[in-house]
Amino acid sequence: MGQHFWEKANIPSLWKYLKAAISPKRAPYRIERKPAYSTVSPTECEYIVAVEDDAEKLAAFLQKNYQTGSSKELSPKCTISSNWIRQQITCGSIFLIVYETAGPNSQIAGCIAASKLGQIKPSNITIRLIREFCISPKWRKKGLGSYLLLKIWDVLKVLNEDSVLFLKEGRPITSAGPTLHTGMWIYSLFKYSETMEQLKTIRNVFVVPWIVQESYIKKFSEYSNISLYNNFSSEGKNSDTIVLNYKGFRGEILAAFTNAWQQIEGNNIWYMTGWLSKGELLDAERYQAAENFGSILSSLAATDVAVWLDSKVLAVNSQLTAKWKKDGPFHWYAFQWSAGIYNDCDLFLRI
Repeated sequence: MGQHFWEKANIPSLWKYLKAAISPKRAPYRIERKPAYSTVSPTECEYIVAVEDDAEKLAAFLQKNYQTGSSKELSPKCTISSNWIRQQITCGSIFLIVYETAGPNSQIAGCIAASKLGQIKPSNITIRLIREFCISPKWRKKGLGSYLLLKIWDVLKVLNEDSVLFLKEGRPITSAGPTLHTGMWIYSLFKYSETMEQLKTIRNVFVVPWIVQESYIKKFSEYSNISLYNNFSSEGKNSDTIVLNYKGFRGEILAAFTNAWQQIEGNNIWYMTGWLSKGELLDAERYQAAENFGSILSSLAATDVAVWLDSKVLAVNSQLTAKWKKDGPFHWYAFQWSAGIYNDCDLFLRI
């Protein structure tokens, strides 16, 4: 994401950030767009909006070129399928494609997608998630990434859904303003064959049905007076996210995990998109919750899984967490909407 894109964006002023910081309520608000401007594809081929017939080409391109690992040691393999892309398009996701040249045999140079996330609460701003943002190695650092970001933003403007959210791994984007949340990924592997026996003893974790998730989030947010932003809509029934509830002796954890459609060393990756706690929880309970969550996810997926957590949710410098390996930093950004100085607000996302 080059600075060319962010120079065109309307980032809130420092005064607005400071004003929001001292406000008793950090209510999210939409940001007024800058005037329209023009930009040209560096490939000289303008974008097209993908249809279901493009799913095979898109899946092959992403499986070959899409990498999101935040450290050099980890190179997850993309497992996005053409069927999954077709389903996303059917559910309202928008995919843009840019080809290298004109003609039926041209190769894809880059793509980007914006999936529906419903409304961010409490301000009910309709948002989308930027995802599957991928540029062919041949076309990187040539302006194609900025071009696609600008064009998907223009397409979403027509729908009045140009307030978006996206995850950036590795280095932060300094020109994008403060992050909504910054953390450090840690991960651990969970074997399916072992999990089936372990599940018989897991009594304190259950899967929260979609229909009651909102009431659970409300219960947790009322308890802790935090800057909590969550999304909810009817599309949640088609989500790749699983919400789990852990009950300790004197506290609870509500966690959301999303299928990344990637693999690491043959293990399907699930990553944390929300973690709320209430009451008093021991370090050992947080660790046990994380272990139980991994076991449940492995059982539900019926395969080995690698679970990615924000290191902040587990105890610091604890021998209990030795099994969780360090990956790298990650950052959630809001674009075309803002919530002031966030100070790592709690996001609970169902993607």
